[in-house]
Amino acid sequence: MVVSHVDQDKPPQSGLVKYLDKPGSQLRKDEVLRSCIELFQSTADDGMKVLYYSGHGESYTGNWCIEDADGEIIEFVTFEEVIDLWQKHGHPGHRLVLILDCCHSGAWVNKAERMYAHRLWGNRKEWHICKLSDNQGVTVYASCRDDELSMEDEFGGYFTKDVINHLLDGSLWEREIFETSYSSGDSSCQLEQHPQAWQAFVGRFGR
Repeated sequence: MVVSHVDQDKPPQSGLVKYLDKPGSQLRKDEVLRSCIELFQSTADDGMKVLYYSGHGESYTGNWCIEDADGEIIEFVTFEEVIDLWQKHGHPGHRLVLILDCCHSGAWVNKAERMYAHRLWGNRKEWHICKLSDNQGVTVYASCRDDELSMEDEFGGYFTKDVINHLLDGSLWEREIFETSYSSGDSSCQLEQHPQAWQAFVGRFGR
């Protein structure tokens, strides 16, 4: 996982990026959440905060999986936990960008979409939750739909490679990356993967 500050008007600074690239068996949920809070509270930039996650995603929820030394999943980081921390510790006018390359990650796009729908049609409590989210805009970029697997080859995840290429081209925020799909396997057993996205005030896009 990578947590990063981004100021669109200034060149990247290595000190603004923190990599949590430990094996899953050596990374604990508490460390992930502490790093999120540190990122959200920072005033070192006036741009956006980026969380990138590549790993296992829980079936149909897309929750981030934390394993023990035996490879057993013992903890999850949920969409609701990340958004709750963002609402409590983020700064008005800042943006949160979640880039997720894991199986079932489209579930977080679904939740972001429903969160905004609650702002429009929900009750007063739901309005309060989503009003905070709008003031601190949230964007979710996911590698696949909620019922799909996220594929990779010996060079890494298909989605991550496209994200890096678009970053190098300066065009990550364009929709082109979400108008493609990936496939793997032969005709008898072919897997498909369709990147999805949600952006506050723009809406959902992806095939």
